[in-house]
Amino acid sequence: MVRALDPDKKGSTIWEQDVARGIGGGSGEIVFGGAVDSQYAYFGLHRGNGLVALRLSDSVEQWFTPWKTPDAAQQHRGVVAAVSIIPGVLISGSMDGMLRAVSTGNGQTLWDFDTAREF
Repeated sequence: MVRALDPDKKGSTIWEQDVARGIGGGSGEIVFGGAVDSQYAYFGLHRGNGLVALRLSDSVEQWFTPWKTPDAAQQHRGVVAAVSIIPGVLISGSMDGMLRAVSTGNGQTLWDFDTAREF
């Protein structure tokens, strides 16, 4: 569950949005923090195995991008680290060893890199 709180009204809830994918109540879905820009909040999903963007003004989900986990890493799915943002790009590492960059506008993958290999 993601909530927007009003700091001027003692933290009262402005909106809340359940971003869970396939699990009741969102248990363990967002493990670490998200990132925000001027319009959206972005979160990595553990069991949902992807990224989601919520509009800050009203919590409407703008996009969800599920990850295709490489066959060799099927037992290591999901995003359990905080996501990072630079203008126009959301960067995320995931348990499958992939480092990915996606467009903040539509969630489409810009590039990815497999770190779970020999160097």
